Amino acid sequence: MKEQLYTNNTKQAQFVGGKLIPPGESRTVMTRDIGTVKPTMNVEFILARPVNELESEIELKSLDELQVLLAAETANGNRKGAVKLIEKLIASREYDMDLQEFALSLSDVEDIEALLLLVGEDENKVAMVEDEIARRQEQIKNDNQ
Repeated sequence: MKEQLYTNNTKQAQFVGGKLIPPGESRTVMTRDIGTVKPTMNVEFILARPVNELESEIELKSLDELQVLLAAETANGNRKGAVKLIEKLIASREYDMDLQEFALSLSDVEDIEALLLLVGEDENKVAMVEDEIARRQEQIKNDNQ
């Protein structure tokens, strides 16, 4: 992990690396170093499969492997069904990673109620924030006894 300056160039507040960043402001956040991955899979063999058999072949592939497959499919076959399937799996892996990072950084968020408003449409994140609020309230209750 390394520190990196992140600037929110959007019109809405963003949650990045455990920090709430208002629009137009910058904060130093922790980021992961991601090196290049050399595929250890036979890309040509996998992509030679019919689209209806592709999901069972790639459903357990890592995010990096899926990105390699997407690039190869786009460059070579560019089958719409295969591209859509790979993109769906990539989005799922990215969301899972986002949830993991979100969960790990919750305890560092100071204004947890503001975060609840920010993640209002993501029911998984709402549940995580509500659990964190309940945990903090229980901690305060225990500290006051």
